[in-house]
Order: sequence, then structure tokens, then C-alpha cells
Amino acid sequence: MRQEEAIYKVRENEESAISLRDLLDKYLIHWRWVLSSVILLLVLGWVYARYQTPSYESTATVLIEQESKSGMASEELGMLKDLGLASGGGVLEDEIELYQSRSLMEHVVRELQLHWKYQIVGTTTGLVRSELYDSNPIRVRSVEADSLYYDKHYEFEITLTSANEYTITSGNELVGNMYKYGAVLQLSIGNIILEKTNEFKSPWIGKRILINVSPVSEVATEIRKNLSVEPASKDANILVLKVKGHNVGKNNAILNKIIAVHQENAINNKNEVVKNTTAFINDRMKFIAAELTDVEKKGEDYKSKHHLVDVTTDAVSYLEKEGDIEKKVVDASIEMELADFMNEVVSQQNGYEQLLPANLGFKDPSIGEMTNQYNTLVLERNRLRETNGGKHPKVASIESQLSSLRTSLENSLRNMRNSSKMELKKLKSEEQLYQSKISSIPQFEREYRDIFRQQQIKESLYLFLLQKREQNEISLAATVANSRVIDEAYSTGIPVSPKKTLIYLIALMFGILIPIGVIYLRTLLNNKIVSRTDLDHSGLTVVGDIPEVKDKDKLLAWNYPQSNIAESFRVLRTNLSFVIPSGKDECRVIGITSSLSGEGKSSTSVNLAFMFAATGKKVLLMGLDLRKPRIKEILELKNMPGLSNYLVNQDLKAKDIISVAESNGHSFNVIQAGDIPPNPSELLMSHRLDELMGDLRKEFDYIILDNAPVGLVIDAVTTNRLTDISLYIIRSGMINKRYQNHILELKNQGKLKNLYIMMNAVKNKVGSYSYSYSYGYGEDVEKRPWWKRLLGIGQ
Repeated sequence: MRQEEAIYKVRENEESAISLRDLLDKYLIHWRWVLSSVILLLVLGWVYARYQTPSYESTATVLIEQESKSGMASEELGMLKDLGLASGGGVLEDEIELYQSRSLMEHVVRELQLHWKYQIVGTTTGLVRSELYDSNPIRVRSVEADSLYYDKHYEFEITLTSANEYTITSGNELVGNMYKYGAVLQLSIGNIILEKTNEFKSPWIGKRILINVSPVSEVATEIRKNLSVEPASKDANILVLKVKGHNVGKNNAILNKIIAVHQENAINNKNEVVKNTTAFINDRMKFIAAELTDVEKKGEDYKSKHHLVDVTTDAVSYLEKEGDIEKKVVDASIEMELADFMNEVVSQQNGYEQLLPANLGFKDPSIGEMTNQYNTLVLERNRLRETNGGKHPKVASIESQLSSLRTSLENSLRNMRNSSKMELKKLKSEEQLYQSKISSIPQFEREYRDIFRQQQIKESLYLFLLQKREQNEISLAATVANSRVIDEAYSTGIPVSPKKTLIYLIALMFGILIPIGVIYLRTLLNNKIVSRTDLDHSGLTVVGDIPEVKDKDKLLAWNYPQSNIAESFRVLRTNLSFVIPSGKDECRVIGITSSLSGEGKSSTSVNLAFMFAATGKKVLLMGLDLRKPRIKEILELKNMPGLSNYLVNQDLKAKDIISVAESNGHSFNVIQAGDIPPNPSELLMSHRLDELMGDLRKEFDYIILDNAPVGLVIDAVTTNRLTDISLYIIRSGMINKRYQNHILELKNQGKLKNLYIMMNAVKNKVGSYSYSYSYGYGEDVEKRPWWKRLLGIGQ
């Protein structure tokens, strides 16, 4: 049992190896086409890579110094965050969106004049257009405002004819005219001037430059598409900016300008609060300065009226205590004054665009914290609306927070003012107590002290605001962006596209896959019997393969006995000698038929008769195809009575219808089909035909019967009684694979005795074991050009 299993496994491996080899051979025989496809695709890939403008990539890295976005430090604002009313988006994500914002891109395009583009045109083909930027020999300067060209489309080409002049060669209404550098050029989109740059040198003379202007929005969109901003790593606060383009200098300039504009915007956003606070302080200082002037003028008038030079005081101890109370009164009054000022500003806020003055020095720290938080949210809201057109989902959340903050701030200011008012009332009561104790002080002195107190209040408030203004100015000068450049824009100078290695690899891959795919599809869609492999599992036995012969003159083996077709019929003759059953006599009768007309049945009969005759055997070729005989035509025989005449005319003898065909020293006998009868099937059933075959068997060694196609008429089945073996001709690529079931049925039912298959007109498989081995052995092989030998043409 183990031995049988081992034998089974060995056979299974052998069959698998044969199947794999056949699969490979099916594609390897077409190696010339695969090689040609690979060469063609590689050439196309080279052309594509040669005329594709290379793209480069520049990189810059920026450190984002994260700050508290919200600044919520008070318990009140912490509660808002707990309730989900305070935003908490990531800083890096916001920075990435800002770096890629359309407004920033358009700012960069306008700053660098990127809507004007200069390209040098290839001198040979005119196809290669390399973009110029830092090495541009000329530049366009607009006569009018440059904003006139921010939404224009225009293109024209110039030729630098000399160091002083140029011509417009295409794409413009002024084609053909000569112009000087610096002269006004009147275009349909506006007036411009072409100026030479410091890069203009004599080698540029004769060069062609393509100039075009595009809308700023389109150029900004293109930059956004080629720009990528990503974190350097998951936990790092470093952003890596990359941009692709056709010019390294332009890429570097774009990246550096993007970073610079972003930093400038960040600084301006931070300084906006300080600037608004300074403006508020300046307004209040003007108002307080006017009040202080009025108080001082009132004191001066009072002194003049009462002729006072120096004011003496009595009851020093009471006055000192009263002075402390007065100081507290001043502080309370300042607090109330600031609360009124701040409350007035808050109440005048109709929307959320304006900022509140900060750092005014309120005793309650929560007011300052809420003011800072309010300003931070206003800036963030304005930035989101500017970047996303007011459609950002965080805008509504921020406005909700601002509304809550404004209410909380108004409540805090109201509470603080009420508290100060109560404190001031208490101090007034204490002050009246001390004033009663110093009632002995003259009335004019008390009146003057009231004036002096008002002067102190105004002066202290003025000095306080002046100090805050200076602090804001210092803060304004010290403001820095929240990002720091680590690496400025740089490029390796190695093109990132086109990637020639990848292009050649893809060309090689498709060069192999395309012909293989075509072969596979052709094989998949082919439902014809092409070779003996299509009959491997059908139960039919193939005894010979005859190669395709395109030259009809070489179709007969006896004319070219050393040809590959002659060698193929020798192989067929040998195979038939092994399968023809032995009988009582020495004569063997081979019946030849096919499915359809035109499969090479008659020519096979002639060639096979010649091959048996070449061995010294007596051979008779009999034409049993009484409907469409071709043996006479193929052998070019004379007109004489044939089999149909013999079967009808009882006076004819066998010798009267037998002729001889001879070539190259070999001959065989032939019985033509004769005249075409009206009843061929009935004639072939005649006993006279059986008697004739009995006599012929005694005289000949081999009798070859050229029957009619069995797929069209029943004649070949009728004459099956006369044969020892049936040779069924299948022409390659002619009949459907489903027809093999019909052939197998003829064999199994005995309608055709000992049926064997011969494949005819099989394609020559150069490169594998095939019929090409006979070339050069006695046959004159025509010399073919190398390209025909490569593609297998002419075989």
C-alpha cells in the first residue's frame, strides 16, 4: 500500500511539473513579442521621463511654543469649561489649519508676485518648459496697480533678440513687433513693462521665454495642493512644512514667506488687545486731564480769592487720621471710576468683534482674568471667521462663551461698584466725624481741602493710566510669535518626480504584463481546438501534428522531401504503423476524414500516400469524396474514369480507373473520385465497391481512402466498413472545442473504426520542441533580416 501511495505521489508530481511546464511554454513561445513590448514601453518611459519637467521638494521645520489658549483661571470660567462651553482644540491642529489657510496662501502669492510665471522654452522641440524664478533674466512690472492682474488669465511668448530689444512671438495681439526693454507694452489686460534683471547675460540672447499671469486664487489653490504640514512626531511640538514645485528657489521662497507671514499674523493678533487697551487709556487720559485742569484752575482761583499763600492746619492728629481716610476715599473713588469706565465699554459692545481694555488694575483679580479670557476668545473667533468664512463649527461655541463671560463681567463690575459705594459711604461717615472735631478750622480751609482732594483724585487716576500705558507699550515692543523657525527652507536638489527608476520599473512591468495579458485573454476567449493539449483529457489519441505551411507550393511533401512538413508526415507514418491493427492479409486500409471542408483532408491523403510509397510499399490512394473531389486537382492528373464511373458502369474494370502518380523516384496508384453523381451515399453502399476493395486488398500494401467530411455528410460513416483505421483531421483553430464530444461519440459508437486524431496546420512554436528542427537539413533557408528573425516573421 505504501509503495502504491509513493508511486501515486511521484506521478502526481510529474503531472504537476508537466502542467507547469506547458503553462510556461504557452507564454515563453511568444518571448519575441514580450521582448518587443518591453523595449517599446521602456522607450516610451524614457521619452516620458525625458520631456517631463522635474519637480523638487523643499522642507522647513518650525517649533510651536504652546500657550494656554483659554487662560481660564477663575472658578467661574472653570465651571464653563466643565459644562462644555469652553473650547479645548489642539494647538498643533489649529496651527496646521492656519498654515494651510487660503488667506495666507493668497497673501504669499501677492507678496512674491507668484501670479506672474516665467518659463524657458526648449530650443529643440519646444516642449521642455523649465520654470524660472531666481535666475529669471526679465521681469514684468505693471504700470497700473498690481491688483489689476489678481484675477486675470493671459499668456504670451517673447524672444530675447538682443541686449536691448525683444519680440513677441506668439499668444499676443502684438506678435511680430520689436520692443525695447523698459517700454510700455499695451496688452488687452492692461499696460505692463518688461525690465531686465541682474541675471540678464549674453547667453540669454536668442532664448524664448513664456510669460503668463493667472488669478491669485488659482495660484494659491495650486500651492495649497502642493503644500503639506504635518507634526514631526506624535508627541513633538514641531511642524514639518513641505512644498513641491519645479524650481528649488521658488519652493524655498514660498516656504520662508509662509512662515514669515504666519508669524507676522500671530504677532498682530497678540498686539491687537494691547493696541486697543492703549487707545482706551489715551481716550480716558484726555478726559481726566481736562478734569484735572479744571480742578487745578478752581484751586488757583480759590487761593487768589482768599489771598492765601500757605494753608496751616490745626489739630494735627485729627488731620492725619482724616488724611488716612481721605486716601481710602481716593482709592474707593478710583475703583468706582474704573468700574464705571469698564462698565460703559462693556455695555457698548453690540457684537463680539471688539476687544476690551485689559490690565486696568482692579482689586478683584477675577475681573482681569475674565477680561483676558474675553479678548482671547474674540481673537480666536475673528481668526476662525476670517479663515473659514464664518462656517467653522467652533464659532457658535465661542460666541456662547463670550456671552457668558460678558454677563459674568457685568455682574462682577456691578458688585465691585456696589461694594466700593458702600465702603465710600462708610468712609464719608468717618470723615464727617473727624471734620466735626476740627470744626475750629476756618471754613475757607475746609473748602480748599475739598478742592485739593478732587485734584488728588484726578491726578492719581491720571498717573495710574499713564503708568498702564507705558506698560502696554513695553508689552507691545516685546511681543513675539508663538512659533520659532528651526530649519529654514532647504532642498536636496534631487527631483522627487518624475522618478525614473519607478517609471522604468512600471514600463518593464507593463511591457511584460500587456503581451501576457493579451495572450491570456486570447487563450481564455478562444473556443477552438488549437493543439493536441486541447484534447489531452478528451479520450482521443493524437498520432501526429502537421505544422502550418503558408506557402501553398510547399504543401506537398513529395515536392520538398527534406522540408519540415515532410518530416512531420514521416513521424505520422511511423505512429500509424504502431496503431494499425494487424489482420489476415498484409493490406492496411486507412480512412481519412474531417469535420468540415478545408481542414486539409485531401492534401493529407496525398502526402501520407507518398510517405508510405517512399518506403517501397505498394500504395493506392482512392478518392471516396464523391461530392467535392480534390485529388485530381492536387496531383494534376489527366481526366479519366473514376470510382463513381466504376460503380455505375458495370463494363469498367479496376484497371480502367487506376492511374499512377510519380515524383522524386517514388510512385503510387490513384483512383479518382470520377464524375460527381446525384446519389453519392447510395453509390458508396454498393456491393460493387466491396468487391473492388476485396480485389484491391490483394494487390496493395496500403489503401488510403479520402472520405468526405463526416461533420457535413454521412458518407465517411457509410464507408467505415472498408477501413482498418480512421484518421480524423482537425485543422488548428477551425472547429469548436465542444465538437470533440461528437468525435468521441463516433469513436465510442464504432461509427469510425479505431479513430485517431491528426492535428493539421499547427502554428510553428519557435523556441520550444517543435517543427523548426528540420530547418537547415537539406532545405534552402531564406536569409531574413534581423528584425524578422527577432519577431519570427517568415518562418
